[in-house]
Amino acid sequence: MRSKSSKKAKPGRKPASRSAAARKLGALIDKKKALMGVIGMGYVGLPLALGLCRSGFRVLGFDTDNKKVTALNKGNSYISHISSEDIGSFVRGEFFSATADFSRLGEADCITICVPTPLNDQKEPDIGYVARTCEEIAKTLRSGQLRSEERRVGKECRSRWAPYH
Repeated sequence: MRSKSSKKAKPGRKPASRSAAARKLGALIDKKKALMGVIGMGYVGLPLALGLCRSGFRVLGFDTDNKKVTALNKGNSYISHISSEDIGSFVRGEFFSATADFSRLGEADCITICVPTPLNDQKEPDIGYVARTCEEIAKTLRSGQLRSEERRVGKECRSRWAPYH
């Protein structure tokens, strides 16, 4: 069964109009003016952040590990398959910076959560990291922000997104 949002517009009918906040965010993304926030600078988040930089977006990376934040802001990689040269060029070009200050989440137009979801003893995903991250996002969430989640559980990769208006 299709959800309402996946129904195709009937011929002769206009699709539902987007809110002013959604239109503004869409324009920022189209013009590559949106600031992207990526939470979790590990094996999923850091490559995503660098890919966004390569696509022309400015990225603010978030992590609770101050050693990672310091290394990234110096242009240094701690992941073997990611070059320090790539990170350094984006830092110097002011496309990328990292922070442990989660109060800055409000600066980002789009936020992607890339935190661990390890399996517990029952082989079910432990979403504790995700829940704590969502609590931090809730403190600064504003109209017009887009939140998405990228996570890997076992061999599966899951993705979800939700606009906030």
